[in-house]
Amino acid sequence: MRISRLATRLLIGGLFVGHGAQKLAGAFDGPGIEGTEKMTDAHLVYEGRDLRKQVTDAIASAAAQARLMRRVKEDAERQDALKKLE
Repeated sequence: MRISRLATRLLIGGLFVGHGAQKLAGAFDGPGIEGTEKMTDAHLVYEGRDLRKQVTDAIASAAAQARLMRRVKEDAERQDALKKLE
């Protein structure tokens, strides 16, 4: 069970890292910052923001994700401990 959770997290995390690298750095033939700004402006998703704001948002999102995953892990550990007591 734990190995499947780890594999799932690594897979999904890798997809997110790859996607972010495309959008921010232009890796894997991605558009990079300039192309991403043009796409979002064209689609009226949001007005173009500078790189510093995007990186700050990415770090804040990663921190929130880490806090959430820590809570999920703690809850799973509590449930495992309760099952062992039964």
